[in-house]
Amino acid sequence: MIRTFSLLFIFSLFSCKPNQDINAIAHPVHVDGFMQKKLETELMGMRKQKDEYFKTASESPLPAHLKQVFTSLEYYSPDWKYRFEGPVIRYPNAAKFQMITTSGVWRDALKYGYITFELDGKGFKLEVYRLLDLAEKKLLFVPFVDANVGKETYSAGRYIDLQEKPDGRYVIDFNTAYNPSCAYGGDFPCPVTPKENHLPIAIPAGEKILPLAAALERTKVKGV
Repeated sequence: MIRTFSLLFIFSLFSCKPNQDINAIAHPVHVDGFMQKKLETELMGMRKQKDEYFKTASESPLPAHLKQVFTSLEYYSPDWKYRFEGPVIRYPNAAKFQMITTSGVWRDALKYGYITFELDGKGFKLEVYRLLDLAEKKLLFVPFVDANVGKETYSAGRYIDLQEKPDGRYVIDFNTAYNPSCAYGGDFPCPVTPKENHLPIAIPAGEKILPLAAALERTKVKGV
C-alpha cells in the first residue's frame, strides 16, 4: 500500500546528446539563503508531522509493538543539490503493465512518462508511473533504488510522489523521498522498484532505513 506523505520511479543511465532539447532536462533548483530557510522549515515541519502520525495514528504502518518504542524516523540532512525542476515527458501511447509487490501480489500500473536529469556530470532517466488501483487518480509514482540500498536505504526502494500537472513541469525533490509502508515491519504489499530503476550512485537525501524496525524484523525471523 502506498501512503502519501508529501511525499514514485525507474532509473536508468541516460546519455545527453549534443542536440538534446535543454528544456527537456530537469535542472537543479537554485536555493538562496532565504529560500533555503523556508524549504528547511517546511521539510522539518513535514517530517515532524509524519513522526506524530506514525506514533499515534490508528492507520500508522508501524506495528503496535514498534509504536511503543518509536521516537522518530531516520533522515538524511537536507541537501538542495538533490532538488530538480523540469518536465515529465509523457509517452504518447502509455503502456499498461503489472508491478510486483513485496507480498507477491501484482498491481496494475501505467508507464506514464519519464524525467531526465544530470547529477555530478552524469545523465539519468527516470520512468514515471501511475498505479491504476489508487483512488487518487492524478498521483504519479516514482520508485528508485540507490547505491546505499541495504546499508542506509530500504531494499525495495524509496518513492517520490508527484501530482499530475497540465503544464508537465515538476519539482523533483529527493529530500522528500520516503520509504514504502512495508519498510516498518508490517505486512503491507508495496511495489518493488524494477531493476531498471537501480541507480549505481548514492542519493543521500530523504528517508533512511528505520534501524529499530529492521532489528525487530530480524528478531521476528529468528524466532527470538
